Amino acid sequence: MKGFQIRMAAAVCLALLLLNGCTNQAEHVTAVPAFRPHSENSSAFLNALKTARVAVYPSIVRTFEGTSYSAQSQQQIVSILNQERITTALAQPGTLAPGEQLSNIQWDIFQSDMHAIAGQLKNRKSDAQYSLVMEFLVAQGVGGIHCYIFDRRGENAFSFLLNAHHKLLADANLGAGDSSEASRLKMIEKATRVGVTALIRQINKPEDQYSTKQKEYSIASHKVSASDRKVERIFVVARVQEQLNYVFMHSFKHSLASAFESNGVDAIVKVTPRESDALAKYANEAGY
Repeated sequence: MKGFQIRMAAAVCLALLLLNGCTNQAEHVTAVPAFRPHSENSSAFLNALKTARVAVYPSIVRTFEGTSYSAQSQQQIVSILNQERITTALAQPGTLAPGEQLSNIQWDIFQSDMHAIAGQLKNRKSDAQYSLVMEFLVAQGVGGIHCYIFDRRGENAFSFLLNAHHKLLADANLGAGDSSEASRLKMIEKATRVGVTALIRQINKPEDQYSTKQKEYSIASHKVSASDRKVERIFVVARVQEQLNYVFMHSFKHSLASAFESNGVDAIVKVTPRESDALAKYANEAGY
């Protein structure tokens, strides 16, 4: 790599996973129910939830072939939330279309769909204080679940995602079994229960979410030299909580690779959970 300048300030989450690989069992999982990005509206949502009305839309089912909707999942969400006395949930007619899938990275899909759905809600009238729609990413099975929750302004109130790095999903075995419609319906039913369980656990213990303990990180850099000398290696050392190690690695690797690519720099990004021999040698020579 020649001398270069990277201009970026990308806030990235701690839970990236490639859609085409998200049905595989992750080697390392976290007991945290889901990843919930920070929202300034989450406290208001939690305080209002018991007396609020939540409009639940048909769930979105994303596959490589296209998008469909599940009224069965919608009714299941309504039923569980009302039975558990979490809130007053109402089945909302009509569907909410997700955004165009321009990436196979789950975090990109999550953000794109949140933006697309929020835009549609701003143009719809509802007596409910909040709107909820669940989304399932399906390859060989359900490998990712998104739960979008918006307030009346179309602002994110309590949205979250989970994938194979979360024990709740990993233990659910959300494969279709076979290609029959009955098997697919059963898979979506199980996935819906996982998504609602993750929601209820976060409502009951919101302080346990690492979104309240650990801020999103950002990547920023600037030109430090105009030299044309070839840069062979760049070492980045990050210290995170041990249980977040492998989830962080996925996020950081894809974010850094994307940053280099967007700036026209050819680079291979490798991550390791422990100090490599090359890094130890470099740190020793540099006096770190």
